[in-house]
Amino acid sequence: MKNQYRPYGSPDLAALPRCGAKTRAGVPCKQPACARNGRCHWHGGKSTGPRTTEGKARVGQAHYKHGRYTRAAMAQRKAFAQLFREVRALLGKRK
Repeated sequence: MKNQYRPYGSPDLAALPRCGAKTRAGVPCKQPACARNGRCHWHGGKSTGPRTTEGKARVGQAHYKHGRYTRAAMAQRKAFAQLFREVRALLGKRK
């Protein structure tokens, strides 16, 4: 995507539009704005996130750490817990 604010190679950074988002200090941000939405990369102008199914799948895979909370792992732990309860109940009846 071509930057609509600055032609390629233009050195005039002072002429670029500014972000203008309110900072924690209460003053407008002075960073150059991105062409997409008029905010700098710190205030939401850099990425809009994945849009395609493949892109969303890649993000999900990137956030996958250990699998402890996957549906399959939770179902397996639930089945083991049920099995242990049944074994405990059987052993308790033998006494």
